[in-house]
Amino acid sequence: MKYSGVIVSHEELSLLLWKKNDSKSYCKLATLVFQLRQKIEIDPKNPRFVQTIRGKGYKLIL
Repeated sequence: MKYSGVIVSHEELSLLLWKKNDSKSYCKLATLVFQLRQKIEIDPKNPRFVQTIRGKGYKLIL
């Protein structure tokens, strides 16, 4: 919520969540975002609230 509307990189999120950034963190983050979308999005395949910004990270839209 703190970063609503701002692109947050995979690296930043991994460091915030797990205090490390490696290939396992990247996979865990992708899984976590997938699961979050299943819970909050009306159509998880076309997300409105948690958007992936290719090559950059994720963006929360409220």
